[in-house]
Amino acid sequence: MAAAQGWIGAQYLHRVLGGFIVGALVARLATWTVRRKGSTLAARLMDGPLLTTA
Repeated sequence: MAAAQGWIGAQYLHRVLGGFIVGALVARLATWTVRRKGSTLAARLMDGPLLTTA
């Protein structure tokens, strides 16, 4: 979709490439975070609710 928008001129090519780069960085950060902290989060979820009501 992004390549098509750049091809037909609906978006400037630098915006399409910028969006791709930002998306790739966010995906990489999310992957790194889940791999590093995923087991901790899974353990907290298995122990009980994350939020408690007073």
